[in-house]
Amino acid sequence: MSGLGTGVATFLATPSSANLASAITNETGTGALVFGTSPTFTTGITIGAYTLPGTDGTSNQVLQTNGSGAVSWATVGGAASAPLTGTGATITTDTPLINVSQTWNSSAVRFTALKANITDTLSTTGSANLLMDLQIGGTEVFGVNKFGNLVIGGDWNGGTAGSLWGTAELVIFGRSAGDVDVYLYAGTTGTHIVANDSKMLVFANGDGEFVRHTYAKINHPAAQIQSWASSSGSDTAADTGIVRNAAGVVEINNGTACSTASNCRDLKLRHLIGGGTVPTVANTSANSCGTSAASITGSDSAGKITVGATSGTSCTITFGTAFTNAPSCWATDESTLMGTKAISTTTTLIVSATAFTAGDVIAYGCVGY
Repeated sequence: MSGLGTGVATFLATPSSANLASAITNETGTGALVFGTSPTFTTGITIGAYTLPGTDGTSNQVLQTNGSGAVSWATVGGAASAPLTGTGATITTDTPLINVSQTWNSSAVRFTALKANITDTLSTTGSANLLMDLQIGGTEVFGVNKFGNLVIGGDWNGGTAGSLWGTAELVIFGRSAGDVDVYLYAGTTGTHIVANDSKMLVFANGDGEFVRHTYAKINHPAAQIQSWASSSGSDTAADTGIVRNAAGVVEINNGTACSTASNCRDLKLRHLIGGGTVPTVANTSANSCGTSAASITGSDSAGKITVGATSGTSCTITFGTAFTNAPSCWATDESTLMGTKAISTTTTLIVSATAFTAGDVIAYGCVGY
């Protein structure tokens, strides 16, 4: 057969893929001939500037291009150096930006729904670096910094390095410093509550602390009052309160100093029991409270003395703690019917009678003012 192009006769005699390629003058590529139904390519396919991979990827992988003609298989959510950034559309229905679901079904597995593992090789000091930053209109409303500290309702002072909080309303500090601290704020210098791992609860305002509650005590700075109102309204003026009047002095008033009598309030209780350093008793003059030592039980505010051997006429009690003013005192002989007299100074009480009998028990009481 004549008049055929180069290689055509060879292909007709031996119709192979290689002979067909030789008979065609504008072919590209090499290899076996394929057809439209279930073709198999043994090497990569180039489409324009891109060459598709010649092997299958693994489960759930996707094709990824490097922008320079290389297309390869990649795992979804690949390298952390390639962040996912996007802007959602303006919506008028409830369409979450992220809405995923998962079923956990093993009691032997510790599952994790969301995970971000940051290697902090180098970053600013302090708390400005955030693991999470949720914003409304560009303003932070919820954040977690690299120490695990949590801020709700504000920001980290604009991300300033070394800042602890800015306009936050709730701040929870993790254990980076050994404690867990919780700060509940109303503004940067407003009223706030602080609780920490040292078993301490502090209530404060812009002027400083006004209550400190630790594991063993509640501490009020000077001039702060623990008060009660006549109704349950939170802003109702107090009508009864306990306050520090001076060093070592507690006062019950209506919220105003008791220097004016009408501001003072009453105290109702079952028994009034004195305490403090135990007072002592001795002779006012030689053998005046017995020829042997008299004894005393009780406190500065109330107690009993027992006269020593033989009769006497006068016993002197020395208070364990001096009164501010000479107290109002009284005394009575519980053993012998007779009149007694009580004369006090800020440091002593002298109890006198016509004649105490040996072993008489004399009760006394004193009230300061």
